Amino acid sequence: MTNESLKSKTVKGILWGGAATGVQQLLGLIFGIYLSRNLSAEDYGLVGVLAIFSLIASSTQEAGFITALANKKNVEFKDYNAVFWASLLISFALYLILFLTAPLLSLFFQMPELTLLARFLFLSFVCSSFGIAHNAYLFRNLKVKERYLSTTLSVLISGITAVILVYYNFAYWSLVAQSVLYSLSFSIFCFFFSGFRPSLNIDLRPIKSLWKFSSKILITNILNHINNNLLTFYLGRVASKNTVGYYSQATKWSGMAQGVIANMSHGFAQPMLSTLGEDQERQTRVFLKLLNFICFVTFPALTLLYIISNEFILITITEKWLPSAHLLQILCIQAAFLPIINFYANYILSRGASTVYMLYMIVFGLMQLAIIFFLHPNGIIPLVWGIALFTVVWTFVWQISISKYTNINYLDLAWIILKYMVASVICGYLSYSLGEWYDNIYLSLFMKALVFGSTYLAIMYIFKSIILRETILFIKEKYVK
Repeated sequence: MTNESLKSKTVKGILWGGAATGVQQLLGLIFGIYLSRNLSAEDYGLVGVLAIFSLIASSTQEAGFITALANKKNVEFKDYNAVFWASLLISFALYLILFLTAPLLSLFFQMPELTLLARFLFLSFVCSSFGIAHNAYLFRNLKVKERYLSTTLSVLISGITAVILVYYNFAYWSLVAQSVLYSLSFSIFCFFFSGFRPSLNIDLRPIKSLWKFSSKILITNILNHINNNLLTFYLGRVASKNTVGYYSQATKWSGMAQGVIANMSHGFAQPMLSTLGEDQERQTRVFLKLLNFICFVTFPALTLLYIISNEFILITITEKWLPSAHLLQILCIQAAFLPIINFYANYILSRGASTVYMLYMIVFGLMQLAIIFFLHPNGIIPLVWGIALFTVVWTFVWQISISKYTNINYLDLAWIILKYMVASVICGYLSYSLGEWYDNIYLSLFMKALVFGSTYLAIMYIFKSIILRETILFIKEKYVK
């Protein structure tokens, strides 16, 4: 891969990822506002407690095959075909188990509605199993446009369906239908856009060569889902459905904000870095550019959401969701660092170090359990604060391994993060102070956003941000004739 080709693929990956995830999040914002305005905290709480089971089942059926195929040097048709049939067999077996144990979930959470709800919701991972091999094909071959188009269309179709169901008073069933239909649509579009078509010749022997790597990804993905949903699971057992609903609402909006950046890098970073093989110099160059870009976007986006959280909640989903605003602020601190951790994980995986990745996930999960154990008597706010602050610290722990694998000085990596973080905090403080002068929430929101955006760009321009300069140059070359 030439330098020009490498630069072109990096820029195209970033821009396609940015454009597509931007559209997805805009659609998610529109649908999310409508659904939140018309559904209760209890509706979100019911669905929220089941999320961890669906995600673990989805990871189990995918079994790390997508990442393993992206890392394998030579992939043949038989590899994709084996993954297709293995995913199907695993998903049907899992669904049968979860179908039979659904009444136990109702008993555990003391929510009778969960039995039927769970049995329908768990169909989502059965639907997604049909598209795993095709998704792997698109992922490995850097079909960024096709993958994001599949996701965007699926968000649109499932979102419209949910809105229609809410209109006809289907309550929490609209959220479940949205999840199932998204999985089904995504599988269909991946099948359509990929060049892979499975055969009836079922041969699972290629799975053996993938398993050594993918098994560790499977374990870490499951641990990652447990880590991300552990607090929701705990709240579902000890707190009211309303509390779970408020927390789920806050995680949804913070996750949507950081998901734009995380998805942009995840969609092409790991397969691209894998294609560079042992070319350390090029990997380092791409790594630094992507890390700068992620920090350049993530910190201002989440800082802005932090300072406008009250106005955002009041304007979009009304006062009934105001208890989630403070939770959203705390989660924004955590979410600002998650795309960086996600990117670090992708780099570690591109180097084939799945064991290192797995160990990080295990330790992170154990630390979360410790935080919940020590802070749970104090209520939900200290719990969320504890996990958020630990995530910040954990980012810099990740950098120990990143520094080792990239041969980049630890302090240089830390400086990249800190310079964008400090700039965002300064802009956030100025914007919040000026915006609080206005009693009108619309005017306050506008002034905070205006002051924040202008001061942040001014700081980046004054200190000659390479990312800002390259973005401006690319736009000029591409669109200004």
